[in-house]
Amino acid sequence: MTVRWISGYGLGNSSHKKLISDIQGWLASFDQATVEYCPRGSNSYADILAKKGVDSSREELVWSDV
Repeated sequence: MTVRWISGYGLGNSSHKKLISDIQGWLASFDQATVEYCPRGSNSYADILAKKGVDSSREELVWSDV
């Protein structure tokens, strides 16, 4: 749903409108940028990083940890 909001389809949650607008502005500053939905399980590195971020109290993640 968030990818659709950022891509300009739908209005989004009213509490997130400012953030969505900021992201759209930031993306517009690039010559080429795309936002795509990628199921979490299909990207193993992103999945590992997300889990480490949620489970870790450390403020730093080193690539050798992955």
